[in-house]
Amino acid sequence: MKVARLVVPAVVAALAVAGVASAAHSKASALPTTRIGVSATEYSFKLTKTKVPKGKIVFTIKNVGSEVHDFRVNGFPKSKFITGGASTTLALKITKPGTYQYVCTIGEHGFKGMRGILTVK
Repeated sequence: MKVARLVVPAVVAALAVAGVASAAHSKASALPTTRIGVSATEYSFKLTKTKVPKGKIVFTIKNVGSEVHDFRVNGFPKSKFITGGASTTLALKITKPGTYQYVCTIGEHGFKGMRGILTVK
């Protein structure tokens, strides 16, 4: 009985310490959020950053042109259609380093120059 009284509090204390250590580890390993501004016009994109760390990437896309555009990083969902003068955001989680092509998927916009490379480190 005396052993049980000593063991139970020791186990509870050990589990509490392990939980705190686990929570601290998960916060330390959280991926960063990077914000990128994207300006879209006929027929080009201008990004505020083209090299970013892996993690959550939030693109704020503004169509400064007159035609409808969208924005897609190949292998990920695309933005909604963006009319002239409008803006939208697109949040992606990219955890694998590499180079990723971005493009406007409307008509021949990509072939006309609305494409580029995003480097994820």
